[in-house]
Amino acid sequence: MMKRLAGASSGILFWLFFSNAVAADTGTRLNTFHDGSGKITVSVFGARSGTQQQHWTDYAVSIDDPDMVVIGGGGMAVETPAGALLTASYPKGDWRTWLVSSKDHGIANPHYLTAYAIGLKIDGMTHDQLVEALEVKSDHSSSIEPHPLADVDVDSNDYLLLGGGFNIIFNGAGARHGPAAIKAIKMAAKNATLFVCINTPRLS
Repeated sequence: MMKRLAGASSGILFWLFFSNAVAADTGTRLNTFHDGSGKITVSVFGARSGTQQQHWTDYAVSIDDPDMVVIGGGGMAVETPAGALLTASYPKGDWRTWLVSSKDHGIANPHYLTAYAIGLKIDGMTHDQLVEALEVKSDHSSSIEPHPLADVDVDSNDYLLLGGGFNIIFNGAGARHGPAAIKAIKMAAKNATLFVCINTPRLS
């Protein structure tokens, strides 16, 4: 299993500080996929908020499978009448939950928020063993600006990119009407762990 790094190689690259959001809504399993070996299973879970709000912060959806780890997710706000945009979509530190945030912009538009979480499991591995094989890295924009940009690379051939996310730190009306900063997030798994588990030398 991999060893967790004590620090980052770049001055602005750092390990993600996970959110401690409120209790999550358990997602409904929407679909399930298997790889050719039949050992890797991926499922998508979804949940919708029970109320409408102008601003949602870290609405949480959890995967309903104890053997899975969350490797990605997403969300959906509304387009009408005025619309609302997503401002965050990223993992919680328990590896079972995905967090989504949204807000209206300038014109009030209370809305329901739908969140999705993508779970993965591998036959023969426990949830904790999978967590030990995963890394999350993040980077952030260098300044607060109207159109912030940030990205982060999987900078090692030992890791395979699994998913990503973002978290916008906005001011005033937010990303559409004012300056903001953004944090980009990528999730990766150690290639060797996946290779051993599916008994094949490479993943295509």
